[in-house]
Amino acid sequence: MGASDFSLHFYSYDDVENDVALDHFDLIDMDYDYKIPIVKQASELRGEVIKLFTTPWTSPAWMKDSNDYMSGSLLKTYYQPWANYFIKYFDAYARENVSFWGLAPQNEPTVYRNNIPVMGWSAAQERDWVANYLGPTLVEAGYGGLKIMALDDNRNNLPDWVDVVLSDEAAAEYVSGIAVHWYQDTRTNDSVLEQTHKMHPDKFLFYTEACNLVRVKTSDFGDWEIGEKYATSMMQAFNNWVSGWTDWNLAVNEDGGPATFGNKPDIFGYNAAIIVNSTGDEFYKQPPYYFQAHYSMFVPPGSVHIQLNNHNDGGLLHVAFLTPEETVVVILFNE
Repeated sequence: MGASDFSLHFYSYDDVENDVALDHFDLIDMDYDYKIPIVKQASELRGEVIKLFTTPWTSPAWMKDSNDYMSGSLLKTYYQPWANYFIKYFDAYARENVSFWGLAPQNEPTVYRNNIPVMGWSAAQERDWVANYLGPTLVEAGYGGLKIMALDDNRNNLPDWVDVVLSDEAAAEYVSGIAVHWYQDTRTNDSVLEQTHKMHPDKFLFYTEACNLVRVKTSDFGDWEIGEKYATSMMQAFNNWVSGWTDWNLAVNEDGGPATFGNKPDIFGYNAAIIVNSTGDEFYKQPPYYFQAHYSMFVPPGSVHIQLNNHNDGGLLHVAFLTPEETVVVILFNE
């Protein structure tokens, strides 16, 4: 929703100072020329409308205590205008015949300063904003069916962050799920996922972002260990009550972009399932692509996880599902 670290420049949909009524809100050429056509093409290729979720990296800078895209928090005086901003966004996409399935109130709310757009929140602030502003505003505007996912940050914040957000009855009523990023997975035991599920069994868990934070190098092309990170994360997730897993970028170029940090390759640079060589008019499918494609091919939407016990696995990772056609699918991974 607006600029991220993979936008070509920092922006919001209303950068007119103090436009509290959001009279100048509008999508930009990046939406009209790229995002919307690609979403429609993807739905056409799939043969059905794909489920979209969205989240902002930041509000307009003038709504923040820092007046800056890359730091600060939302000023409380703008809590309602910021909720209205979400409605403007969904209305604008609806006019282009694009609808959404869900949203997170904020991407990585624990980050207050970075080289990319950010906006920090405490769990209590997210709770109060969802309960008193975002939730009611969505319902009033006819978007009450959207799935609100709390957190949208790394799992080292579980279960504490979610406990705070869901401690309010109204917030708990509006929140449908819990969004998780994978960047602290190696430092946090996967048991926190099951722990969170047991404490909040009526809220789904969903991995909303993963990315190999290693700058693209041609020497890494075909590096199977990068794909194995994906395999391990997905198996840990699905064996601990997670119902969906999403990569960050489907594709990047050979510099790990294009992005707002394109002139600072030593600061940022990411990898992806597909690397595009735009000058050579070709692309390279990397190991993460095949791991994700494997799940997409054999585990269709509507499948459910089933327990798989193997008492002599020799370290073999495994996960099992029952598809809507009642086919049992077992995925094994031998490192």
